[in-house]
Amino acid sequence: MQLMTRERIEDLLRITSDEWRSRIEEWSTRSEIVLLDEVELLLCRAVCAWAGVPLNEHDVQTRTWEFSAMITGAGGVGPTTWKALFLRQRTERWVQSVIREIREGKREPPESSAAYVIATYRDLSGELLRADVAAVELINILRPTVAVARFIAFAAHALYHYPESRRFIDSAADEETELFAQEVRRFYPFFPFIGGCVREPFDWQGHHFESGTWVTLDVYGTHRDPRLWENPESFQPDRFRGWDGSAFNFIPQGGGITSQRTAARASG
Repeated sequence: MQLMTRERIEDLLRITSDEWRSRIEEWSTRSEIVLLDEVELLLCRAVCAWAGVPLNEHDVQTRTWEFSAMITGAGGVGPTTWKALFLRQRTERWVQSVIREIREGKREPPESSAAYVIATYRDLSGELLRADVAAVELINILRPTVAVARFIAFAAHALYHYPESRRFIDSAADEETELFAQEVRRFYPFFPFIGGCVREPFDWQGHHFESGTWVTLDVYGTHRDPRLWENPESFQPDRFRGWDGSAFNFIPQGGGITSQRTAARASG
């Protein structure tokens, strides 16, 4: 959590903003761009620089492709998932090499960077994390940041098809922008369903769930349920102005994430 201080987050925002300005200038010279692809590149370049593993242009293309494949292949089966797993292994080997270079003094990222903090972190026994474990921890910062490109693409779609919502973005108030962002997350959930396996038997609404049973959480259906949301098929950021923070009606990335966020807010 020490990586998520206000200062460090502002650093990431600054780096990302600089990348946006640079890319927009380049985009203006083209007749057409694919926004999702371009934003993935942009975010990969920004988060790697922020994390202490800056990339050259060739590496940006490679790493973006790997992270994108992991995101696209998440939760799937068949060739797409096999490809994602193969690329994941390649990414892990690269990040392990980064961890080793930091420990050997061959690479010197800022001490406040994610790469340095994770590479030098010691457990309660005073031992460094195994290189493969450290690599996974660093990937778990890089990959989810690249995944935000999907929400940016969804936001662009919303601004185009629901132009009246642009007033939330034009506002100087962070609260108004957050209303828009939350409605994007409700209207365009990252995954339509999330799968899980029952760990302990339980009964719910007259149905018995045995241990080992696979179940799915209907994220899309929950967000479009008229019993929970008024006019759920309409894009209306204002709906979040009076939202009660329930962990049971707004689950864009799963119930656990929402519950943690609600608990954090409740505890101040």
